[in-house]
Amino acid sequence: MPGAICKTGLNLVKGATYYHISNSTATVTQTFRGQAKYQQNTPQISSRIAFKGTGIRDTLYDMEVKYESLVLKMKLPGGDLTYSSDHADPTDPSSSILFAFKNQPLTAVLTKSGNLVSVKGISAIFEHIIGNFPGLNGEQKRRSGA
Repeated sequence: MPGAICKTGLNLVKGATYYHISNSTATVTQTFRGQAKYQQNTPQISSRIAFKGTGIRDTLYDMEVKYESLVLKMKLPGGDLTYSSDHADPTDPSSSILFAFKNQPLTAVLTKSGNLVSVKGISAIFEHIIGNFPGLNGEQKRRSGA
């Protein structure tokens, strides 16, 4: 329709869940101890995040946000590394951190245009991660804030 005005924005429904699936690749070049040695790695980050509509207020959406999966893969000269939220292995602390982060709820407020207004609950997630971190004793957990 010529001359028609198109207004874009979110039209979310309370109680519905929406997913953000992301696959990102980057190139990182590092210098070690000031020497002209360059190491290149190519991290790949994949995630699936669930956004559940919990409320609608005028031009704002209240959302419960949870990471359902988070995977970090790196190709390094010494071999490939993979950290995944699917594994809670005491011998793999990085994957254990991602596992503890998985399905922990955050509260977010979005505008109808998709802008993020606020996020709450991050401190509780870090307390949960530290509290469940393998190999930390009570004193180490206390000093870390859990």
